[in-house]
Amino acid sequence: MLSYRHGFHAGNHADVLKHIALVMLLRSLTRKEKPVVVVDTHAGAGMYSLEQGFAVRNAEFRNGIGVLWQRTDLPEPVADYVNQVRAANADGVLRNYPGSPEIALGLLRSQDRLRLFELHSTEGRNLADQFAKAGRRVTVTAGDGFAGMKAVLPPPSRRGLVLIDPSYELASDYRAVVAALRDGMQRFATGTYAVWYPLLQRRESIQLPENLRRAAGADWLDVALQVNAPSPDGLGLHGSGLFIVNPPWKLAEQMRGIMPWLTRALAQDAGATFRLDGRGT
Repeated sequence: MLSYRHGFHAGNHADVLKHIALVMLLRSLTRKEKPVVVVDTHAGAGMYSLEQGFAVRNAEFRNGIGVLWQRTDLPEPVADYVNQVRAANADGVLRNYPGSPEIALGLLRSQDRLRLFELHSTEGRNLADQFAKAGRRVTVTAGDGFAGMKAVLPPPSRRGLVLIDPSYELASDYRAVVAALRDGMQRFATGTYAVWYPLLQRRESIQLPENLRRAAGADWLDVALQVNAPSPDGLGLHGSGLFIVNPPWKLAEQMRGIMPWLTRALAQDAGATFRLDGRGT
């Protein structure tokens, strides 16, 4: 939706889960020398201030990255993620939060490529400015990421990660995500796909994981973090999930190792819990 600005939610618990998984995925995919292409269908602005603008209105980051920032007992994958955020805060104070594109670029090598799509005009301009000096490694396209996927898949190297992360403010986004995954698998069946989704008390949200499982047609890993019990009035985000198709070897094992810790760390009430399911993992 063109009114959506991710800055309101930058660094919240959903970003924490998504970006921990993103770091783990890219660490795995870049172990082999062959180039990797990362496609981000809803890239946002790339970098967000936590001291001004949208992020300070609800300060959601305080219950996300803010909880982890000063802790010294982070599990290794969580510490790796926090270190990527530290790279955007050179003075050691949590002032900025890097979005998925910035985190990805920090982990990719000279032979890898980053393909970014953003439909929102202002966010798209901010994204282009953020990566103006990145050179040929990064391509920023102002347009629909669902459509853009079709133009870049399969990548020449036949190795890649597709991050699908819409706002879900429109009911049509739920259908579009399933269609995009199905189409992506037809074009690039060996690629890794990571679909972020919200935990909401609405029919489309509840049904989405099962619809993604049917669309995958390959091994998958579904990990979800609930930080609080659903609200009695049925409103509000109580967690989020990440549905990963063709997950790298050992990712499920790594996730099983950190999710109990992460759930305790980010819990907002006694209803906090996590779910981890998979096929072929």
